[in-house]
Amino acid sequence: NGDGVSGRVHWVLPLESSPATPLRAGRFGWKAQIATVLSFSADATRNEMGITNALIPTESAPNGNAALLAACDAVADPEDVPDASGMTFIERVTRFQRYLAQPPQTPSSGMSGEVVFNAIGCNKCHVAQWTTANLLSLEPALRNKTIRPYSDFLLHDMGLLADGVQDGDANEQEFRTPTLWNLRTRDPMLHNGLASGGEFADRVTTAINAHGPFGEGAGAAAAFAELSVTQRNQLIAFLDSLGREEYDLDGNRLIDAVDLSAMAACRLTGASSPDSNCAIGDINRDGVVNTIDMNGFLLAAVRDGVDITGDCDGDGIVDFVEIFNGAPDADLNGIPDNCAP
Repeated sequence: NGDGVSGRVHWVLPLESSPATPLRAGRFGWKAQIATVLSFSADATRNEMGITNALIPTESAPNGNAALLAACDAVADPEDVPDASGMTFIERVTRFQRYLAQPPQTPSSGMSGEVVFNAIGCNKCHVAQWTTANLLSLEPALRNKTIRPYSDFLLHDMGLLADGVQDGDANEQEFRTPTLWNLRTRDPMLHNGLASGGEFADRVTTAINAHGPFGEGAGAAAAFAELSVTQRNQLIAFLDSLGREEYDLDGNRLIDAVDLSAMAACRLTGASSPDSNCAIGDINRDGVVNTIDMNGFLLAAVRDGVDITGDCDGDGIVDFVEIFNGAPDADLNGIPDNCAP
């Protein structure tokens, strides 16, 4: 439509399909060269783990040296055979991947940074939300579900980020738009690891700048460079929400007494906007951190292996709740300071 962005589908044949089968839209891999999770599992099992399977029954010889392969590999192909339950490894790992929950996004909506994200054109490729197919052939857990991957799953010309690799119909300049869900845990970023190490803000800034000055991401990269310091910080804070677990107020991926102290402080502040750190603990998004949110916090702490049963003064109210309600815990050990050691 004249905005310099023109993603296209990479049509591919799944490994499990016959040549006469219609092509499918590729969704996985740097070049969208894989259409199904089963194909992805089979491809990675052979190429990354060296295990031949029903869909790729031939070995990949080291440096093309068939003699070296024959000398080192005495196991008959395919190596992935059904187990005692009749299932192969690629079938089991496919099931595991298909039923993974989508990564968290906390807070889930309303951040000013997402407005900036859309305003500078990031959403032209990193499309926030999709609804999975409403097909009876899909399990209820996967059918007609809203997901927020932040990708259009299409190929785009990425200019100077080109890798020089042709993969099927995807040329040397093209990449599939990477998903951004779980971005805060990703190090390195980009296919070439260009954005690696350091602080999250540094990695994100490097990755965004690398989208220009040519290619379909150039407009967004140029708009990012023109942002004010406030807008840039809002954008980075929003991107940092992609993969942040609920109640992880200190961002260390563990729900513990440190987060409890922050929850207690948030209870006292009153209102909580989506841009405040307290929004990470305001799970029902009612604008305040209260007992309802604390109940969820306790469940999250138990999930992370924290013992929340301590009641140092024996009054029937667990220590974590007393601290949330105002009991001091200066040493952040999850025990009120007015209790004896």
